[in-house]
Amino acid sequence: MTGSYHAQPKPPRPRKTKTIIPENLRGVYAEVVDKAVELRGRGLTHLEVCDELNRQGFRTRTGKEWGHAQQIIKLLRSFGNGG
Repeated sequence: MTGSYHAQPKPPRPRKTKTIIPENLRGVYAEVVDKAVELRGRGLTHLEVCDELNRQGFRTRTGKEWGHAQQIIKLLRSFGNGG
């Protein structure tokens, strides 16, 4: 059999909402999120937000300093504040 076969492209899968903060820890992070939203509202970059959170004594749930912009992006997305 000759001819060409045109496969139909698969439709994209719907994206799952990513919430990295479990429900039982949302209260712990509420203050951090409020501060991060405030800092982003003042025009700071995600990495500058990390630095400022560290300067003010905020730490991750494991006690480490905030070190990556992606941590702030995921944190804000988990609480429905964009990224």
